[in-house]
Amino acid sequence: MLLKGIVRVVGRSDLEVGKFYASSFPDDEYQVIQIINHVLQDGEQSKLAVIYPQDGGLPSIGEIPSIEVYSEFPEVSIRIDPMSRTGSCFDQALAKGLFIVSGENAILLATPPRNLGWQSFSITASVTLDAHDMRDWCSFSDWKLVTIEGDEEKVLYSAHP
Repeated sequence: MLLKGIVRVVGRSDLEVGKFYASSFPDDEYQVIQIINHVLQDGEQSKLAVIYPQDGGLPSIGEIPSIEVYSEFPEVSIRIDPMSRTGSCFDQALAKGLFIVSGENAILLATPPRNLGWQSFSITASVTLDAHDMRDWCSFSDWKLVTIEGDEEKVLYSAHP
């Protein structure tokens, strides 16, 4: 049997860094989450979740929700409208909500756990990072998280302006 749309259903203890999952929250709102490694100041790492709200709001970083089962998505890609370029390292300051491409790395400046300022993380590497270390980058306003099965593309999250 071949599942379409999801890979499998896993328990909370089996969530893997770098994978994308779907779950319902207490108010039955469907959410997409990505598990990432958060690098602490002492070099230790802890798992956090990036929550991509279905209303197109800003993604936020926080504790992994206490839901017991999650549906794992197949490989997730990032679809960018190249015409939606909004700035670069030469003409734009870093700010919460900015979606950046630096080299082949997709980086998002998301709302952090305490809602103060912003926290940068690499969607492609699934790890928090210091965005101030980036040299060459461009930002884009129109991007989506998608899965592709055959000729069908399913949008999991859209940041369309």
